[in-house]
Amino acid sequence: MKTLMCALAIVSAAVPGAEPPRAEVAEEARLAVRTRQFAQALALLERGAAAGDVDARYLLGLSLWNGVAAAPDRDRARDLLRQAAARDHVAAMHALAALLSQGNAAERGEARDWAGRATAAGYTPAVLARGTPLIDARVAPTLAPDLRFAIARFAARRDDVEMLAAIRAGEFTSRRADFGRTLIFEAAGFGAAKAVRWLLGASAQANVTDDYGITPLMLAAAQPDGAATLELLAAGASVNAADRAGRTALFAAAAANRPQQVGALLRAGAQVDHADAQRRTASDLAAHRDAAAALDALRAAGGHTTRAVTAARGGGIDVSRTGALYRGWPAMHVAASRDDAAEVRRIAAAGAPLAARTPKGESALQVAIESRAPAALGALLALGADRRAADADGQDALERVIRSGDPQLLAAVWPEGTALDNRDAARLLAAAVERGDDATVRFLFARGASAAAADGAGTRPLVRAARAGDAAMVKLLIDRGADGAALDARGRSALWYAAGAARPAAAEVLAGLHVRGDVPDRDGVTPLLVAARAGSRSTVAAMLDAGAAAGMAAGSREPPLRVAAELGHESVVALLIARHADIDATDAFGDTALMAAARAGNLAMCQRLLQAGANPRLRNRERATAADVAEARGFSALAERLRG
Repeated sequence: MKTLMCALAIVSAAVPGAEPPRAEVAEEARLAVRTRQFAQALALLERGAAAGDVDARYLLGLSLWNGVAAAPDRDRARDLLRQAAARDHVAAMHALAALLSQGNAAERGEARDWAGRATAAGYTPAVLARGTPLIDARVAPTLAPDLRFAIARFAARRDDVEMLAAIRAGEFTSRRADFGRTLIFEAAGFGAAKAVRWLLGASAQANVTDDYGITPLMLAAAQPDGAATLELLAAGASVNAADRAGRTALFAAAAANRPQQVGALLRAGAQVDHADAQRRTASDLAAHRDAAAALDALRAAGGHTTRAVTAARGGGIDVSRTGALYRGWPAMHVAASRDDAAEVRRIAAAGAPLAARTPKGESALQVAIESRAPAALGALLALGADRRAADADGQDALERVIRSGDPQLLAAVWPEGTALDNRDAARLLAAAVERGDDATVRFLFARGASAAAADGAGTRPLVRAARAGDAAMVKLLIDRGADGAALDARGRSALWYAAGAARPAAAEVLAGLHVRGDVPDRDGVTPLLVAARAGSRSTVAAMLDAGAAAGMAAGSREPPLRVAAELGHESVVALLIARHADIDATDAFGDTALMAAARAGNLAMCQRLLQAGANPRLRNRERATAADVAEARGFSALAERLRG
C-alpha cells in the first residue's frame, strides 16, 4: 500500500451502488490531511464511520491498517473494509483483498473472492492488478476505453475470442498501440488464428501496416502454426507486401525456418526471389540463419541465393565471390552476417583481429546484431569481442541488442543464469523502456535490472515511460518496485511528466495509484497544472478523483483554472468549475481566469466563467479589470460585454 496521506485525501466518486459520502466530513478530513493534522482527520473519519458513512469506513480502515495517526489495528481495519465492501464500495473490495491476501489460508481464499468482485465491477486498479482479466459483457460497458483496449490486446494474444466479444473489441480494430500496431498484429504475432478470424470479422484490416511497414501476415508467417497465416491470406492479405527493409512475409518464414509457412505463402503467389533493400532474397536469409528446412522449400520452388553468399553449405565462405554486398568486408564479418559461428571461431583461430571493421566502420558484433545472427554473436562475445566499444553512430553492442528487442540476441548476450553488469543495467533498461518494449524490460528485470535506478542522465525508467504516455510500461515498472511518488532533481514526479503526454492513460494509471497531482515542482508547476495546460480532461479528472485539490495548491505558481481558461480548454474549465475550483483565484500577477480569457478574446469562455460566478470587477496588480484587459487587446465588443 502507498502511504495513507494520499489515501485519506480520496473522496469517493460515483461508485455504482455506493452510498455518497457526507460532504462535511469528507471536506473537513481532506483539509486536515492537507495541513498534516492526521489525528484530527482520524477523529473525523471515526465520526463518519460511526454514522454509517461507507466512504469514511473505507478510509478509516486504510488508516488503521497502515497506522496513520494511530497504532496499526489490522483486525479493526479488516472489519471496517468488510463493512464498506459489503455495501458495494469497490475500492474497499480491492483494499480488503490486499489486506486478506497477507493472512491465513481462509483469508487468502476470501481475498480472491473480493479481488474477483472488484475486477468484475470494472474497478481499474483491480483489473490492472490481475494477470488474467476476467471481464464479461455485463461489465464491459462500465470500463474506460483505454482499459478495454488493453484487455482486448491481452485477449488477442491469447486467442480468447470470448473475451474479445465480451469487451466489445470490435470498437478498437483500427486503434493503434505502440509502433502503430492494431489488435490484429497482437493476434498474428502470437499465431492466434481464432482471434485473427474474429477480428477480421469485426472489420479489422488484413493489409494494415505498422510504423515500420510490417504487416500482420509477416508476423503470422514466423509462427510455428500456419493457421493464422491462412486466415489472413483468405482475407486478402497481400503476400508480396514489403516492409521498410524491403522484406516480405516469405522472409519472415525463411528466417524462422518455417517450411510449411513458406509453402503456404508460395502457393498464395509469393515471389520466391524477391530482393530486399540489400538485394538479398529469402533464400539468402535462410542460408544466413542456417534455416535448412526453409531453404530446401525455397530451392524446391526455384529460389536462388545471390552471388554475395554463394558457397557450398558446410564448406565455409568463399571470400573471393563476395560480390558488391560484401566488397571489402573482413571474412569474419561475412561469417557473422550468415550466423556461421563455427566459421567465426575458425577465422579467429587463424589470427583474424576481432576489432576489424568494414569499410563503413561496422564491427563484427554490429554485423551479427543487424543480421539477427545469435550464434555468431555468442561466438564473438565468447572470443572476447568488446561489447562496449561504440560504433560510428555511438551505440555499442549491448545497446544495439536491447534496441533490437530480439529474444535470441538477448539470450546470446545474457544466457539463463547470468546477471547484468551494474555499469550497463540502468542505461539498457532506459533504452528498452523508451522503445516501449515490455518483453525486453521483463528480460532485463530477470537479469537483475532495478526499476528504481536512474540512467546516466539522471532519469528514472518510470519518468521515461510516463513522458511517452505508456500506461502498460508504467504499470509494469510500478509492479517491479518503481516509486510513483518519487521526485527528481526538479521536484517532478512521474505523474508530472505523464500529465503532458499525448496519451493520457499513463497519467490516469499513476493518479489511480494515488500519486498526488497537486504537488508543485521547484518552478511552482503541479501535475494538475500541466494537465490543464495540455487540455487533457481525462487526466485532470483522474487527478481530482485521486484527491488533488481543484484550486491553486500551496507553492503553486498559478491556478489550473486560469491556465485552462487562457488556452480555451473548455472541457477542463467546466470540470474544474464543477469540482469547486475558486473561480476568482489569481496568479502572481493578480490575473483571474476571466482576465485570461478576456486577454485571449474568448467570448464563449468569458460567458461560461461569468455564468459560474466570476467577478468582472476584480483588478489585477496593474489595476486592470477583465474589461480593461480585453480593451487593451483590441477586443472592444468583449470589453463592452464585460462592463455590462
